[in-house]
Amino acid sequence: MTRTVAIVAAAAILLFLLAANAGAQSAMDPRDCDAPRPASPTRSSVLSFQLENDLFAGTDAQYTSGVKFTWTSPNLTDFNDPLLPAWIRCSNEQVRRLVDWFHPEKATSINMVVTLGQAMYTPADRDRTTIDPNDRPYAGWTYLGLGYNARFDPKNKADTPTLDTVEFDIGIVGRHAYARQTQDLVHRLRGLDRFQGWDNQLRDELGLQFVWERKLRPSALTMGKFGKPGEPEAAGGSTEALAAQIIPHYGVSVGNVASYVNVGGELRVGWRLPDDFGTSSIRPGGDNAAPRAAAQLERVYHQHSYHFFASFDGRAVANNIFLDGNTFKRSYAVKRRLLVGDIAYGWAYTWPRYDGLPSGKLAYAHYVQSREFEGEARNHGFGSVNVSLEF
Repeated sequence: MTRTVAIVAAAAILLFLLAANAGAQSAMDPRDCDAPRPASPTRSSVLSFQLENDLFAGTDAQYTSGVKFTWTSPNLTDFNDPLLPAWIRCSNEQVRRLVDWFHPEKATSINMVVTLGQAMYTPADRDRTTIDPNDRPYAGWTYLGLGYNARFDPKNKADTPTLDTVEFDIGIVGRHAYARQTQDLVHRLRGLDRFQGWDNQLRDELGLQFVWERKLRPSALTMGKFGKPGEPEAAGGSTEALAAQIIPHYGVSVGNVASYVNVGGELRVGWRLPDDFGTSSIRPGGDNAAPRAAAQLERVYHQHSYHFFASFDGRAVANNIFLDGNTFKRSYAVKRRLLVGDIAYGWAYTWPRYDGLPSGKLAYAHYVQSREFEGEARNHGFGSVNVSLEF
């Protein structure tokens, strides 16, 4: 049943893409997406690096490591904006109708997130060379992601701003994801014993995943006003000395990599809460580098701010290739749990541009995941570090 769901999900994605491509070609903009066009130098983009590893929690197994490099575009006029590289504009033409279907309304602002990531999963026994029937399979996942963000800031202040994200991930699961080589290199540099069972990892398989997620950003509860003169909130400053805010989210994922529905939220408390939609782990649709509000168009991180946060995400999972095994080939698998989730707590700090140095954000979170499969010994923990620089 699990494999049937995964196959149907993967086929649905391919049909969506083919239909979107046909529609886009029939209504193709006459300009060539490869043609360079002048771009405004006043809008800035963000480069981010995120590292997750369970060594922060004193373990080395299960979801053991993940890395993600991200480029977030400035605000865009559309998804064929000259600020985007030509290959991205051409890629966008192939899925334009599908993106428009999930972003049907006129957004206040939009941007794109381009991701290159890798994740690795291992059983607990690093010395065992054969399959452990009571533990998860070895697996690696290397992927490219294209995310399309649409921000809606209502004219009525009583309404709630929202961020809708559509993301397409395509990559490879298996030996040619090169997770084994990455882990061996890191363990060699750190003087750690290497895992001996990678010969049993999942077989090569093209991975596809489509994700839609919505985040809501209600007004913050202000606990005091000590803003500096000349820093009105509408101009990108803040009059909030200490504030609290809840950011709920919900979404759906479809694909042979993972299919689920999820719901969650984040509570954050701090000084000058940033104009984003929270801090997230490495997960599709989770990147919260929202388009800027119109009053803050030139800079994302325009002031010093500091806050603490706590979050949760719950999922009802239909398939997970890292537990269910290969979709189209025979491979080892474990009995996946239907309902899973994680909680997190941490802090984030942003700073403005200073003496030619870029502005940016530094965040750390500690995650605790519920047990994902029958026989898993305990809940799993890992740490997440995120560094973002604005150029």
